Amino acid sequence: MSRSSTEILGPSRTEITRGRPRAALKELERARTALAANADIDGLKELLELARGIRTLAPADTKARERLLAATEEGIESLAAGKVVELTETPSERTPSAEPLASFTPYGLVSTEQIFAPARAEIERQNVGRSLRLLEKARRKLLARSDVDGLGELIDLAQRLPIAKPRHAARQKRLVDAAQQNVRYLGRGRAIRTGEAWSDPFGAAKPKTRLPTLPPMTRREKLIAVAIVVVLAAAITALTLLHRMPQRAVHAIKCPTGEQGGPTWSTDGKQIAFSVINSGSDDGLYVIDRDGSHRWRLVAF
Repeated sequence: MSRSSTEILGPSRTEITRGRPRAALKELERARTALAANADIDGLKELLELARGIRTLAPADTKARERLLAATEEGIESLAAGKVVELTETPSERTPSAEPLASFTPYGLVSTEQIFAPARAEIERQNVGRSLRLLEKARRKLLARSDVDGLGELIDLAQRLPIAKPRHAARQKRLVDAAQQNVRYLGRGRAIRTGEAWSDPFGAAKPKTRLPTLPPMTRREKLIAVAIVVVLAAAITALTLLHRMPQRAVHAIKCPTGEQGGPTWSTDGKQIAFSVINSGSDDGLYVIDRDGSHRWRLVAF
């Protein structure tokens, strides 16, 4: 009697709860084989959600999760189409075929052009956001089938997308970087198997980026800058005059020109000292409060 999907996925859930992504991925791969043998589409969909929820840190674990996701999606598609497909091997365990990679069809299901068809349709509709999502899905499938040529075509498609929004630009950069890493990974693996020398296809020296410089100011911008400086200078002058205005008003009222002279403020700013020289008995040095009251003579001349 075949086991249920809950029983098959039990060990995987246990490892996920323990926070062990590598062990969880291994258990999920075993579960995928068992669910595919039972033709359990619902169980495969549940496995797909569990795999997507795993957070990996090591590059090897990330690649294993991507291969598992791609193989599970292919298995669901094949079962939904009513085809019986052997899913007991992951793409990395298959022996390399003598056929060209561009024409190799994973598990006998779809071709490279069929993988790109949804993304190309959205590109023609100029739906950038959905195009990027479909290209990311295509990248995982191409990685699962070790299709280096297809990944190169994907990079070219992604780089030619008309990007206008910053979030789309960031997603495009992540997609291109991931596809380039996949090409490096597959190229190194092939070189190790065949004993050939390997060189990074994207390792060319990038041109040095110059720091952005401000364009020269236009005449209008210069006039605006001068106007701002004039306004600031006028505001500072006005504030200074307003601060001294009460003192000067009191002096003008209580110390009219021709009778008093040499006014001087006290250190605390509450009184004014001035001299009176009229060639009379009132000549002397006087002190008055800033509001004009309490005037008295300190020294007689």
